[in-house]
Amino acid sequence: MPQRSQTELDHAGFRITNLGDPKQSGDATKTDNDTIPVAAFGMGRPGNSFLAAPADHIHPSTGAALQLNADGMTVGGTTESLIFQSFVDFQPIYSGTLVPVFTALMSVTLGDCDFFVRLGGEVDVPDGNIISALTTDSTRPVPKIDIGDAVPTPGEPTLVKVTGSARRSDATARISSIRIVMSG
Repeated sequence: MPQRSQTELDHAGFRITNLGDPKQSGDATKTDNDTIPVAAFGMGRPGNSFLAAPADHIHPSTGAALQLNADGMTVGGTTESLIFQSFVDFQPIYSGTLVPVFTALMSVTLGDCDFFVRLGGEVDVPDGNIISALTTDSTRPVPKIDIGDAVPTPGEPTLVKVTGSARRSDATARISSIRIVMSG
């Protein structure tokens, strides 16, 4: 049975002193103990270094979330109004989907009102895909929360908006303490 080297000696018993960086798969291995490793990010990747502890090996991050906060606003009538918009880079959410959580204090003078988190659309226009919604009929401010369904994570910076309206033309809807958390 052939012997395997368990030390830094070759099979003849001589110390190995001229071990260079490996150049291809299967070469003898040494570690890179000087280069600072790349920070954890996204889904991770194995790297392409042949070193035993490759500096370009990236561990996956443990998860990411984006949070947007906004002050309140009052809207009147049934025409949907733009409350808030922000241009958001979704790169920190590395997964293929994101889950929105929409929280706010809400009230309406008469009837019901609706507020929506929308993704995409045109700047300064109350449009885009609805990814979360809150409704109330309370005349006093009440806390509301909605955990939306998972939606595809945009591959490029995209508008995130809050829009809202009352369901009656003679009503006024109010929203404050707006928070949107999107996690992947």
